[in-house]
Amino acid sequence: MCCEDVYVVVTFVLLSLPGMQCGGSVTYSSTRVCGLKGAPVVLPCRYEYSLIGHYIRGEWYKEKSGRVREHSDSNYPHCSLKIDKLSDDHAGVYHFQFYTAFHQRWIRGGSGIRVSVTDLSVKEAGVGSQKQTEVTCSASCSLGSSPQYVWYKNEQPIQNKTTASILISEKANYSCAVRGYEALRSPAVCVQCERSVTYSFPHVCGLKGASVVLPCTYKYSGADRYIGGEWYKEKSGRVREHSNSSYFDCSLEIDTLSDKHSGVYHFQFYTTQHLSWITGGSGITLSVTALQVLINPELVKEGERLTLTCNTTCSLSNNSTFIWYKNGQPLTSKRTTRDNKLQLNPVSSEDSGNYSCAVRGHEGLSSTAVFLNVTYSGGASVVLPAVTTIVVILVVLVIVGVVCFWRKRAHMQCEPTEHIYQNVSHPVSVMSTPIYCSCFLNTLLG
Repeated sequence: MCCEDVYVVVTFVLLSLPGMQCGGSVTYSSTRVCGLKGAPVVLPCRYEYSLIGHYIRGEWYKEKSGRVREHSDSNYPHCSLKIDKLSDDHAGVYHFQFYTAFHQRWIRGGSGIRVSVTDLSVKEAGVGSQKQTEVTCSASCSLGSSPQYVWYKNEQPIQNKTTASILISEKANYSCAVRGYEALRSPAVCVQCERSVTYSFPHVCGLKGASVVLPCTYKYSGADRYIGGEWYKEKSGRVREHSNSSYFDCSLEIDTLSDKHSGVYHFQFYTTQHLSWITGGSGITLSVTALQVLINPELVKEGERLTLTCNTTCSLSNNSTFIWYKNGQPLTSKRTTRDNKLQLNPVSSEDSGNYSCAVRGHEGLSSTAVFLNVTYSGGASVVLPAVTTIVVILVVLVIVGVVCFWRKRAHMQCEPTEHIYQNVSHPVSVMSTPIYCSCFLNTLLG
């Protein structure tokens, strides 16, 4: 029996064993994951494949966005994905897929994992016994199995309060955080206050050159009367006065953002029954960002995978849609997604060019173009062959021109002559062929 026959028999026997006919599987221990904005999150995953095939390649990808990260087989059978510093852009459905030498089609795992991203906020749930108020550290999705919380009263931690809901009996500004992520606390809310200022978001990111809104609401009792209010910026002073024309709404809009607008903003007001300023906790931190194209890896060869990122120094809103341009023209044939990444896989020489990006609705505020130079697999730039060809042609033309010049000159200098002998009755013309050849060769060869 030849080697090929032995291989066929062994393969048949292995395939007859239970579990061997399946190329592999992907399993998620949870199909929904909720993460706190600014914190890391892990998407739990496990994969398996039959012993007769070896692992070739795997990757995580996000629906409507493309590949997120490549995966190696070094930690088999675990394929969990960790995402650092969650932002609104990370929300979506993620899948893991891989293939082996035996099963050369992608093996996926069902419906994937849906990632939700949330902020924290303090909600007044109602009045309990003895005039106590129940407040809850609220999130838009479930943060997992019984996380512990840290509560703050007027910026100071409250001892022995670790549950999502607590009872309070004292008027003050309250905020909350998940233990271990105290830096990601909620905006402060004045509880049991007849007058208060509340900010929907503690952090706002704006695009340089565009406009931005700092969301804000305020309240006071019906028996009271509004006198005046204003927005001010820390270390700068008053920014804008506020009228009472839009009761409850104290949002501030800033046009044509620049770096000088970055900072911490506060709204404050006073009434006939409260003549001192009523303000709202720690205010709103405004960050201003421009767009920048990052290329990873910076040096890329044909056939490799390339990622271009429309980078920002802070996270723009969840409604931001990014647009990509090549040589000033929109990439209609490429991806335009809510994600800020452009995947070129595999990259080819045709992808070389100047790339820039913008946010939809602000196309006039695009990034500075960055040049992408794709090299051949051998390492030579796709731009170099054309340059090399031109140089070779020029050198050849110069050599041909020099040769022709010296040949013409040699021909003129070594032109055949006639030696006329006067002492014979018939003049004889003798061509000096040897002299001409010798002169030309000497001229050409130097």
